[in-house]
Amino acid sequence: MGSFQTEHYTVRLPHSGFETELPERTAVVSDLHSNLFGPDNRKLMHAVLKEKPDLVLIPGDLITANGKDNRVAFSFLKELAANHLKVCISLGNHEDRLRRDHPDAYEALRNSVKREGLVLLDNEWFSYSEHVRIGGLTIPFECYNRGTQQKKLSEEELGKLLPVEEGTVSIVMAHNPEFFPTYCKSNMNLIVSGHLHGGFIRLPFLGGLISPSGRFFPKYDNGIYEKNNTVLAVSRGLGDHVPLFRILNRPELMILHLQR
Repeated sequence: MGSFQTEHYTVRLPHSGFETELPERTAVVSDLHSNLFGPDNRKLMHAVLKEKPDLVLIPGDLITANGKDNRVAFSFLKELAANHLKVCISLGNHEDRLRRDHPDAYEALRNSVKREGLVLLDNEWFSYSEHVRIGGLTIPFECYNRGTQQKKLSEEELGKLLPVEEGTVSIVMAHNPEFFPTYCKSNMNLIVSGHLHGGFIRLPFLGGLISPSGRFFPKYDNGIYEKNNTVLAVSRGLGDHVPLFRILNRPELMILHLQR
């Protein structure tokens, strides 16, 4: 891969009514797809370390689902752990497909995360501080289908997959941002997504051209969106896995500055 941009975004979360420790500087490494930025991803690792993040979120598609060599991902996880970074990882459609089609390869990935002392969240919560919870939503695989075959994520199903604890600040990694209207109906405060790769080709004034599911001009393709006291942060991602060129759409290391 070539270069990437480090992009900074300020996110104001609804005041919770109590003092709590937020991950004020959060790095988002989305959709790496086992791509390399410099030998052993040194350029990417240097950029992450330069930001001195309180938390690193990997909201899916760290790997590709073909079940082949994932040593790039393993090496990157090892470097994150070696630098004593707090890291939470959720499943994207590629991890979920890897689990279905190549269970041994998925188990190797899961064991790598565990071995390095990182946190893998599969419809689970992690307590970052007394009142802050980090969640990892595993979206049903059918919700990634193309066109009319795409299943919609209902409010009821979301509540069963990842029920939100009242009285907490909830930061949720949900790989697919297309279901933001459904996420808003929960009590989630911040959703961190990727998946759309910025729409691959970005057109002036129009944004991303196409989603991985083939939808033209996806609504939530990059940046910060707000609705009903819920904030959505969508990264353009870092890697690619399909023969579509990025145009006016550089890969992105997203840095979130969380405020109340």
